[in-house]
Parts: sequence; structure tokens; C-alpha cells
Amino acid sequence: GMIIEGQTYQFLDEIKITPLNGGLIQVEDWKYRGEIEICRKNHFLDIINVIELEQYLCGVLKKEISPDWPVEALKAQAIAARTFALSNMNKYIENGYNICATTNSQAYGGVNHEHPNTNKAVYDTQGIIALYEGDPINAVYHSDSGGYTENSEDVWGGYVPY
Repeated sequence: GMIIEGQTYQFLDEIKITPLNGGLIQVEDWKYRGEIEICRKNHFLDIINVIELEQYLCGVLKKEISPDWPVEALKAQAIAARTFALSNMNKYIENGYNICATTNSQAYGGVNHEHPNTNKAVYDTQGIIALYEGDPINAVYHSDSGGYTENSEDVWGGYVPY
């Protein structure tokens, strides 16, 4: 709350915006599925898209792979992105959200960055993830490697058997 000239004002710490009839929400030039939460953190606002996993992946895939690539490559990327999301689901939970929309997690652009080819790959592989001993692997990936990769211990500081 706050008092200005004898008046008391109460400020909300969180506002949730839900679209009507399963529609989209627009924030500036970006359109999103699901809900939008606006959370006050000190003197800043966090804009959080609350969304189902498969819908989230539709906003990820085109930002991570060309929709013109072969169908099986798109499906493999969908599985990697889904597995990565599940493996890293609470990486930013102390900030009030599960995963971020940048390359710190996976690039996410909402509906503006969806494409029919990549959306189809997401839904054609729905529920398929990569597991090791029953848990989702940390399915990190990169946009290009020049044909070479490194061992996990040489990049991430620890050996993983998968």
C-alpha cells in the first residue's frame, strides 16, 4: 500500500490475464497462448507466460531450427526441446517462473514464432522424451557445431554417461 495526500492506495503484487474462449493474448507486438501473469518484483514487472508444455514448444521450435529442414530433423528437435524443458523445469523457480524465454533456457517467441511444419513436429512427437535411468536427460543442443562436439566433462564440468 501507499499513502498520497491522505489517500491510501493498494497495489497488487500479481495480475493474471486469461484470454476469452481459448484465444490469444497480445503483449506489445507479441502474441501468446495460455495466460499472462504480471508480477511486481521490487520496482520492476515480470511478464510470465503460463502455458502448457506442447504449446510452449510450438513457440520454441522455429526459433531453434528452420521449419524447412527435413521432417525427421524437426521431430528430433521437438524431442530434444521437450526433454530439455522437462529436465530444466524449475531452473528459475526462485524468480517465480520455471524456465526463461532466452537462450539461457530455450529461445521462445510465442505465437509469432510458430510455423505449421514445426508445430506438426511438436504434436507428432507429443509426450516423447529422452530418458536415462528413468529421468529426462539434460538435452542441451546448439545451432551449429562445424561437425564436432565435445565430451560433457570438457564443457559442462562433469561427466554424464548418456
